[in-house]
Amino acid sequence: MKTFRFALGSPSRLASVALASLGLSAAPSLQAADIYLTTNGDFGAPGNGWESGGAPVAGNNYFSVGFRVVTPNANSNQTFAGDSLTLSANGSNVGAVLEIRQGFFATIVNDLRINNSFVRNTTGFNPALQGNVTVTGFASFNPTLGRNLRITAVVGGTGEVRARAGV
Repeated sequence: MKTFRFALGSPSRLASVALASLGLSAAPSLQAADIYLTTNGDFGAPGNGWESGGAPVAGNNYFSVGFRVVTPNANSNQTFAGDSLTLSANGSNVGAVLEIRQGFFATIVNDLRINNSFVRNTTGFNPALQGNVTVTGFASFNPTLGRNLRITAVVGGTGEVRARAGV
């Protein structure tokens, strides 16, 4: 058996040539999809407002433009499954809202991007926002009706952070 060496370039090109020599083809690489909320919807439930009809999944980026994203009333931490969640104002300058409802537990968003939008606590308890937050425009952390909201996320960006009493 003879071994041949060819200058083929990248390892992925080498893998494609190896598959072709076996009569196989490489599957096309999957691209991340941009999924938009089309009405007020759920943080992680399938079909509730996300244009894909499914629950958020890793590999996709999710956008709420002027709509409310509501976390479940859960007795546990809740992690957003998508690669990112972007909250931004719509053309009428109505900001999107991340509404946190899980009592003493955490809402975890590994890549939360806020542009002229809001994060609110609508429970009577003391939930936390964890993960990473990038602010452009403004981000308003706004617990409602004298409630508290713990921000333990890393917050950065070029925008303005607005915090009301209770943050």
